[in-house]
Amino acid sequence: MNKDRLVKKYIDDSLSMQKIAEIYGCSSTTIHYWLKKFNIPTREKYNHTGKNNPRWKGGKIKNYHGYIFVWKPQHPNCNSRGYVLEHRLIAEKMLGRYLLRSEIPHHENEIKDDNRPENIKVLNNQGKHSSIHKPWVPRKESLF
Repeated sequence: MNKDRLVKKYIDDSLSMQKIAEIYGCSSTTIHYWLKKFNIPTREKYNHTGKNNPRWKGGKIKNYHGYIFVWKPQHPNCNSRGYVLEHRLIAEKMLGRYLLRSEIPHHENEIKDDNRPENIKVLNNQGKHSSIHKPWVPRKESLF
């Protein structure tokens, strides 16, 4: 394989690996091998992340529990898909810092997608959050 010809076809003429393979009568895997061997940078096949995704809807999604997630792949606490719970972002903006792992943002009116700042209250831990949702109920006296 001639490096200069490969550079001309792939870089200068912007032909695909498949098209070059058809010209030389080989597979696109072979062309990919030679591009790597000659240190010719390959083009990405697809870049369908974020706004480049044809199903992009503005970076907000709602999960099956009713919580809204915002696409923030640079956030230190994003999930594996790059999303962060919107109510956590609102709480962080109110505090002017990232939330600690122990801190829980609570929706005062208990509507999971109502993320107005006046509806979000930051609680120190999960225990305090649980006590709001499941108040303590004394046991009934035993009949025996």
